[in-house]
Amino acid sequence: MSINNDSARNQNEKLTIVAPGFHTIEPDTRLNRESTQPNSNEIKIDPKAPITIPNIGVPVKSTYRPTILGTCFIITHVSLGNFAIFSYAQKTKSFGLVWMIIFCILVAITNYWAIMRSFAASTKIKDMNYFQITEHFLGKKARRFLNVFIIGYAFLYMMYLVALTFPITGRIVKILLYNKQYQSYDTFYKEKWGRGFIKYPFFITIGFCSYVINYFKFIRLKTIGIFRIITIIFCILILIIQTPSYYNYYKSNIYNEKDETTYPNWSNLGNAFTTKMEFFKGLCILFVSYTCMSVMFPIFEGFKIQFNPWKNVRISVILGLSSTTAITIISIICSYLMNPYSPEELIIFRKNKNSGKDIVMLIINFILIICAVFTVSRYYLMLKINFKILFFSNKEKLLEKLNNLFTFIFCFGSALASVHFNHFLSYLSYIGGFFSVFISFLFPVLLYVKSTGKDIKYWNNLSQIIFAIILCVIGIIGGISTFVDDIRN
Repeated sequence: MSINNDSARNQNEKLTIVAPGFHTIEPDTRLNRESTQPNSNEIKIDPKAPITIPNIGVPVKSTYRPTILGTCFIITHVSLGNFAIFSYAQKTKSFGLVWMIIFCILVAITNYWAIMRSFAASTKIKDMNYFQITEHFLGKKARRFLNVFIIGYAFLYMMYLVALTFPITGRIVKILLYNKQYQSYDTFYKEKWGRGFIKYPFFITIGFCSYVINYFKFIRLKTIGIFRIITIIFCILILIIQTPSYYNYYKSNIYNEKDETTYPNWSNLGNAFTTKMEFFKGLCILFVSYTCMSVMFPIFEGFKIQFNPWKNVRISVILGLSSTTAITIISIICSYLMNPYSPEELIIFRKNKNSGKDIVMLIINFILIICAVFTVSRYYLMLKINFKILFFSNKEKLLEKLNNLFTFIFCFGSALASVHFNHFLSYLSYIGGFFSVFISFLFPVLLYVKSTGKDIKYWNNLSQIIFAIILCVIGIIGGISTFVDDIRN
């Protein structure tokens, strides 16, 4: 069968979602489905025709063809853009430095496996986005579940980013204005910064900023991603430079050969399996750090028309995950060795060994606040697109009228919710345990199994499903144990 001009024009009138959280484009009418067999799914594509691939940003048409280095950058900045790499110090103390690095590598390998499973499924049909492929192989109910998972993932991320700005700002204020008056941030928080007359105006201001940013059409999320990854790399370089002096200070002033509690934990994994369930919580944060599945399907579509697409996708994903893992491992090593005895929740919160003002880290903290506020708009866009697909798929005009209202509700709602619950590490456990494991592992494996056309009991399909379920169980246990701890505290 062939697509004539009229049908192509009618298809162009419909809005097609191409990736959760990024933007929408019109269908690519250069696809010419011709086959001598009536039920064939073979797709013939003109290799010289321009392909429309989404930039990670505002709605825009582009003739961009994915490259290996471009894909590597996208995977890296999406994976690292949540700032979770700064939160491994306390988990490393429970895992041991060696085991934390090993599990980081294992999670990266697992993500490679899941991404390649999803690419194998995407090659079976012409549709390029996560939703279309899910609905094609698993049905509408599964696609709706995927929408719900991504909505929860995006909203919790908005709350996490907003909650993260509060302690960062508090430490900046404390160091600049109250450094002599208060010896620790905890005391400063209890006596001044954590009071309601400061918290409520602060979070309302952050909510207003994130609300306004959504209307800045000239600000592209791709530009924010570049700025964010540069900031993270700059912070890592500072940590590399400062780590030797901080570790020497620890060895000289804190480490005591007669006191085993002051010893660094190099490889003792036993502490991660106590009643605190640190093993599961730590893996949840690692799962979050590698959640990049939502950006992969448009990239897959671009690689399909290239020579040897499997090789190009494989190299791109390996390079992207390798660069992410390398940066993460450097962050783990530096953040832990700066203070093995009592690591901070985030390495950017670490205390200056001389009890003075660390101007460089203050600048980094200030930049991270700006990055976090601007990144909220990315996750709001992800939330809005999935909300639209789930509830307003045939009511686009109504959604346009309610757009301002929804933007106001979600931006200010996430900010006000963070007032009462601003423990940002808990958000990472919830996101990784309740949402990332399903988005990154379970759905891609189910898509692959259905695309093979073989029975689910076939040994290869069954083994992969079991492995994905085990990962989901680990995540759920980590999320539940975090919830129990939050209720107790």
